Amino acid sequence: MRRGFLFIESEGFTLGVRTYFGSDEDYAELQTFLVGRPEAGTVIPGAAPLRKLRWKDSRRQKSKRGGLRVVYIHVPDVQVLFMLDLYDKDEADDLSAADKRELRALAEELVRELRTRARKDT
Repeated sequence: MRRGFLFIESEGFTLGVRTYFGSDEDYAELQTFLVGRPEAGTVIPGAAPLRKLRWKDSRRQKSKRGGLRVVYIHVPDVQVLFMLDLYDKDEADDLSAADKRELRALAEELVRELRTRARKDT
């Protein structure tokens, strides 16, 4: 089995990294944390396999509780962390049931695709 993870970022997440992390080092700290604890984020009820992780916001001097929210998918059998969304606590409300269903369907399709590609590569 491979060591480490492949990080894949949605375009929106990549744009968020520039906005929300004060430095490359701050983002690298999140990545290092997730490599060690990929299931640290709480599974979003009704939207599994999506996970939401609280993370400090160094640029605003906010702790995890008042800081950033990182939405990602952990696909352990192919060693992938798909980084989907990033926002600060004050920017977003809870997802509606319809939003959760749509995101769950998209996430499940993404996981199937990642697993299919991994099988082709082996």
